[in-house]
Amino acid sequence: MTRYPPTGPIRWVISSGLFSSNPSDLPDPYPRAVKADTTAAYGKYITHSIAECNGCHTQRDISGAFTGAPFAGGGNVEGFVTPNLTPDSSGRIFNWSQQDFINRFRKGKLVPGSPMPWYSFGRMSDDELKAVYQYLRTLKPAKMPAVH
Repeated sequence: MTRYPPTGPIRWVISSGLFSSNPSDLPDPYPRAVKADTTAAYGKYITHSIAECNGCHTQRDISGAFTGAPFAGGGNVEGFVTPNLTPDSSGRIFNWSQQDFINRFRKGKLVPGSPMPWYSFGRMSDDELKAVYQYLRTLKPAKMPAVH
């Protein structure tokens, strides 16, 4: 198969340097790996890069763009409103100890029909859950937004 160089506007876009064809040239907001431990840094890595907790626990608009404070809840997932996970007093886990947090994951699905993948997340190690808990405690407290 012969490949021809792009022409017209596509050639201009590529040659402008606005877009790179080398993925390693692109900025990466999250590291590709972090040392596994119980720190907030590892918890951030888990919540953003592996489990993508923010994807459900941050409110989005109809186009899918984030509109709410990170982890403040208010997202509508399959008819369920996701809870606020920030350390604000309106947050679901505001008064939870680290052990309460771990225990909740070990209980699995308690609400019928909940879209939360409790089985998968329940398989996380205690150290991974400690790291997630530590990271959530570092978030800026935010009130849960109004649900649309």
